[in-house]
Amino acid sequence: MASEFQKQKIDRIYEVLDVEGTGALTFQSFLADAERGALRMHADPEQARRTMETIRPGIETLWDWMTRFDRNADGEVTPDEFRHGYGDIVLRDPAGFENVIMSGAEAWFTTGDANGDGVLSREEYTAFFGASLGLTSREAERGFDSMVANGTDALTRERYKEMVRDYYLGDDEDSPSALFLGRLKGPGDG
Repeated sequence: MASEFQKQKIDRIYEVLDVEGTGALTFQSFLADAERGALRMHADPEQARRTMETIRPGIETLWDWMTRFDRNADGEVTPDEFRHGYGDIVLRDPAGFENVIMSGAEAWFTTGDANGDGVLSREEYTAFFGASLGLTSREAERGFDSMVANGTDALTRERYKEMVRDYYLGDDEDSPSALFLGRLKGPGDG
């Protein structure tokens, strides 16, 4: 059973994934968001296309797994289906989480790492993750600052994966990962 804090994070994850605010996640919406992110990160359309080729398998794997949330098998995942699926599947299937969510996280990291140096700089993180996750520049910077280790100015792939894992599975409101997707709405925030 998800705690209240985890429920807030589940709702925030859905909000972030539903970039267009339609209330229905689809494979095409996932793919379109990734393509927009790749184009934002790479001025060269050919480089954006290569990035999409690299990350598409992770996106497909993530979507295939998320279809388990689709209770009525209509090809869309609604907020209610997401909440139930997340609680029933993600929090109870650590192996599935590692194989699927973390492959999606790898895809996002690769897209965000515009210069391909294996770390996310503050600029890369705020540019890609800020825009892709619907965060303001300030929110993205706060998230970045909370996750980097020892005051460094780069987020390594391993630290990023550790923070993603903690955000998705953790229940500590004071965790450095708590700001990964921006500030969570509290009671009465609407």
